[in-house]
Amino acid sequence: MCFSTNILSSFIKGQESVRSHKSEYSDETETLWVEFTALFNERRKRDGRSPTKMYNALSEEIGLSPATLASFYRHQKSLQRTSLDKIEAWVEKEGKKKDTYFSSIGSSSNEFNDDS
Repeated sequence: MCFSTNILSSFIKGQESVRSHKSEYSDETETLWVEFTALFNERRKRDGRSPTKMYNALSEEIGLSPATLASFYRHQKSLQRTSLDKIEAWVEKEGKKKDTYFSSIGSSSNEFNDDS
């Protein structure tokens, strides 16, 4: 019984330490984080890059350090408003690229499926 209590205690302490490393984000920042991580992961897979190489590439595109992008991606720290603005601009730009790509696929497939 003492052994299982120690395991539970260690688990709880571990969970608390994991939580202590994460920042609490506002709803707006949390939404931005979700969008950023989704686009980051999608592009990383498409380009076949490691996370580190992706942080380095995006650092140049976004204008933030790779360490700042990694911390945000890992949900480890709250960023300054100017940094969030830069990430938000990148998310919007990437989202538009994605929308344009899918709408061009949709319009080209409609050409083949036209019943008229």
